[in-house]
Amino acid sequence: MVLEKIKDALGGEEEEGEPQEVKRFSLEEMQEKIGGKKDETIRETEEELAPKLGKVSNIKKKIENIEDSLSDAEPSEEVHPNLYKSAQEAKRLFLKKLNRATERITVPSESNWEELIEFNRSLQKTNNILKNAVVSHGNQVGMLFGNKLDKFRRLIDRLKSLSKELNTTLRKRKLRLDDLDALSENISGRESLLEEEKSLEQKIEDLEIRKKKLRRGWKRKRTLLKVSKEANVSGN
Repeated sequence: MVLEKIKDALGGEEEEGEPQEVKRFSLEEMQEKIGGKKDETIRETEEELAPKLGKVSNIKKKIENIEDSLSDAEPSEEVHPNLYKSAQEAKRLFLKKLNRATERITVPSESNWEELIEFNRSLQKTNNILKNAVVSHGNQVGMLFGNKLDKFRRLIDRLKSLSKELNTTLRKRKLRLDDLDALSENISGRESLLEEEKSLEQKIEDLEIRKKKLRRGWKRKRTLLKVSKEANVSGN
């Protein structure tokens, strides 16, 4: 299982019919390769999402334009005072939520992984605010300013679509990074076991050396004792 994960993480696709060269890596080399794969995954994600961030910025500007034009908009024909008053209040609350939403859309100037993760969360909350604005006040605003509301609906649909693409890409790459982290942790565990094994081997070696020294010492003592006894016997 571990070997398959290593193969998936560090190796490419095998071509059928061609013998594959067996490569051997030290644990340290494997950790370096995993780090390289993580950097590569993050870099590819940043490059892939950069155009989408540009589109989000463009949509934000268009929503702000609608916000500005709707703020000063008046009905194109005379309407009942009560309807006018109700629509104006709905427009005020609608614009308040639009302003709150657009202020949250802070597109990273330079896309890096952490900023992309944070921006993704913020954009999802922004979509919820925009959706709530339409659900809560859209009908009343649309009665007098339907053309502007239609443009706004199309923009938030596009923004929602971009947010979904952004979230899907980040989730997929995050799973990839999590797999690489898990593999790195597994290798670190093996490194610890190897270090422990080396330490035990060294202790065993030290004990063997000590054992040999003790044996030599005992042999010398026995030899000296034997010589001493023989000398005593000859003297007598």
